[in-house]
Amino acid sequence: MRCVITANDEQGRSFVAREIEIGSGVTDVFAIDDVASLAPLADVVDWGDEMPVPGGVRWLFSRVAPGQCWEMHATPTIDLDVIIEGEMDLILDSGTVTLRAGDSALVTGRHGSRGGPDGCLMSIILLGIGG
Repeated sequence: MRCVITANDEQGRSFVAREIEIGSGVTDVFAIDDVASLAPLADVVDWGDEMPVPGGVRWLFSRVAPGQCWEMHATPTIDLDVIIEGEMDLILDSGTVTLRAGDSALVTGRHGSRGGPDGCLMSIILLGIGG
């Protein structure tokens, strides 16, 4: 299993900042004391009630159809994604990363996604940021 952590450069382009192999025991992936204090990127997508308020949390499960695609976008969230079954392509400005069952991603800023050949089932936790 692995965890992919994304970031954005000074121009707002997304890239893979770290890729961590998950072994036995506890693997420290990410920590922040005040998620609500993080400022979101400009030009974020407003999905209304589907997005958590700053400091809020939403936990979703999504069954993604084969080839189903979400174009590049940014949201006022930090997304914690876990692929439960199947595959998904995480689309970043720097390229595409294929996530398979057991893989996870911490996604900030710009990204898109596309369901793999058999689609996927994923768990998504959205942490609301910005003020």
